[in-house]
Formats: sequence, structure tokens, C-alpha cells
Amino acid sequence: MIDYINKRLNDWARWRVSDRALLRHMLGVKSCWPDMKSDELEQKYERHGTVVPLDDLECCDTDKAVCALPPDLEAAVIEYYTRLGTAESTAKRLGVSKVTLFARIGRAHWHVLGTLNDLAARSKPAIERTLPEKRLDTALNQSV
Repeated sequence: MIDYINKRLNDWARWRVSDRALLRHMLGVKSCWPDMKSDELEQKYERHGTVVPLDDLECCDTDKAVCALPPDLEAAVIEYYTRLGTAESTAKRLGVSKVTLFARIGRAHWHVLGTLNDLAARSKPAIERTLPEKRLDTALNQSV
């Protein structure tokens, strides 16, 4: 399990029940999970008692990454992060062993990380994706 991705997926699950996610859905921003059971998610995250502000753009990117997962990993992520219960009950709902559940969550973390990296790379201008030395050489050649 990748700690950073685990945090992102937990934040994503909390964001899915927020008014902001509902508003984005009403405005036509597509998501894989428009009908997620919010009562269950609210109950899951209310138990922690702390409220951490969520970044809409970060959660939207995480939502895109979850939507891009292969079906077996997508199902594991949805069940694990958005439903109440133990790992055993989650595995049972998916019809797999606990070991298989955690293997799928681990693979999903790598897929999500890759998708987030791809999204970040696409959002940067081309000049920022080049090495600093190449930018300097290009700038020097253009000024001569």
C-alpha cells in the first residue's frame, strides 16, 4: 500500500459525499460514481471526528484515476474505501480472500499513482517538462 495514495483515496471517498461533489455532478462533470451511497460514507468518516479541508481539483484527479482502473481493481477500491466493514467483510462482498483484496488494493494504488502522474504531466506546459539544461541551451541559442 502506498501511504500517499491511501490518503488520496480516503480524501476522495470523503469528497464523494460532500456538497461540492454533488454540485460538480449537477453541473455535468462526469464521474464514475454519481449514485454512491452517501449515508454509509458519511457514517464512516464522521467517526474520525476531524475535518480536513479537501482540494476539489485533487479529488477530481483522483476520481479520474479511479474511473480508469481495470474493473476488478475498481470494484476493490470502491468497496474498500467507500463501504463500512472490515477487510474480511469487504473481501466477502467481492467474493475473494482477504489476501486477494489487499493485493488488488496494492495494484490499484500503483495504477492510481501512474494515472495521477500522467494527469500532472499533461497539465504542465511543454517547457516545464524539459530538463533545465535544455531550456537554458534553447534560450541561449534563440538569443544569439
